[in-house]
Amino acid sequence: AFCARLRQPCLTGLPRGRSNAAKVILLLADGHPNVAENGGAPDDVGGEVWALKKAAEAAARNVQIYCVSVGAQADRTLMQKIARIGRGEEFYADGSIA
Repeated sequence: AFCARLRQPCLTGLPRGRSNAAKVILLLADGHPNVAENGGAPDDVGGEVWALKKAAEAAARNVQIYCVSVGAQADRTLMQKIARIGRGEEFYADGSIA
């Protein structure tokens, strides 16, 4: 579920969701941040800080994060960090998101 802005994931639960269901995020991306630390305009360094912060927030709510790094230019290191924070795994997929 997404809150007011599509970039802001809603981690409060879904009204129709089962309370005992596993909470999981499947992140399919190239791993290159497109937001700054504050969630604003693009900034690689700040974007990584923002992504890791959001991963930690999800993990604190017992959400497990699985990452699929897509493409030869994917930042697998960042995706692996996110998966590690979220007690999940990172996988690699050849190809392109475009």
